[in-house]
Amino acid sequence: MVAQFVRLKLTLMGNAFRRSVWQTIGFVVGVLYGLFVVGMLVVGMVFLGTEDAALAGSITILAGALAVLGWWVIPLFAFGVDATLDPQRFVLFGIPQRRLLAGLAVAGVVSIPGIVTALAALGASFAWWRTPLAVLAALVGAVVAVALCVVGSRATTTALAPLLESRRYREVVTIAAFVPLVLIGPAFAWLGSQLGGGPVDGDAVRGMVTRLADVAAWTPFGAPWGLGAAVHDGAWGLALARLVVARATLAVAWVVWGKALAGALGSPAAAGG
Repeated sequence: MVAQFVRLKLTLMGNAFRRSVWQTIGFVVGVLYGLFVVGMLVVGMVFLGTEDAALAGSITILAGALAVLGWWVIPLFAFGVDATLDPQRFVLFGIPQRRLLAGLAVAGVVSIPGIVTALAALGASFAWWRTPLAVLAALVGAVVAVALCVVGSRATTTALAPLLESRRYREVVTIAAFVPLVLIGPAFAWLGSQLGGGPVDGDAVRGMVTRLADVAAWTPFGAPWGLGAAVHDGAWGLALARLVVARATLAVAWVVWGKALAGALGSPAAAGG
C-alpha cells in the first residue's frame, strides 16, 4: 500500500510536467537549488564538526528545530498547498486507516521540501564523522526528525481542516502573519543588548547559541537533532531522554492525525452555494 501511494505521488508529479513547460522548468530549478543548498549545508556542517563539534551540535539543534516548526506552521498559512493526495479522495476505497496513514506519511516525503529536508538531515549527521557512534545516533535522530516534520504537518493541517476552509480564519491568519515581521525589530534590539551593543564578541555569540540550543533540545522540535551531540559528548542518558521526547511527540502527532483523519473521512466538509 505504501509503495502504491509513492507511485501515485510520482505519477501525479510527472503528469504536472505535461501541463506546462514553465512548471517543468520551475521544478528543475527547484531541484537544483535544493541540491545546492543541501550540498553547501553538508560541507559546512562537516567542516564545522571537524573544527568545533560542540558548536556544530548547537547549530544543528537550532536549525533543525526551526525546520520542524516550519513544517508544522507554514501549511497553516499556505492554504491548499500540495493537495495531490487529499485524504478525502480515498473515502470510497475502503482502505484501512493504518495503511492510509502510512501511505500518506511516506508519500509526504516525495516532494521537493520533503526530499531536501531528508537529505539535509541525513547529511548533517556526518558532522561527527570522527565518532561513528555519534553519526549513527545522529542518523537515527534525522529519521525521527523527518517523520516529525511530515506527521506533524499532516496532523496540524488535518485537525484544523474545518478552520482552513473558513474565510474568516484566512483573514485572521493573514493578520497574524504580520506579527513575526513586527517582532523582528525588537528581536534584533534584544540581541544587540545581549551582545553589549559593541563589537560582536565571538564567545558571547557562541554562549548564546549554546544556551538556546540547550533549551531547544528539550522541546519536541529540537530533541531529535540533539542525539548526535549528546552521544559525541558521552551523555548517553541525555541522548536517551531526547529520544524519548522525540518518540513521544511523534506518537502523539500520529494519534492526533489518525483521529482527525477518521473524523474528516467520516464527516467530510460540504460546500455551500
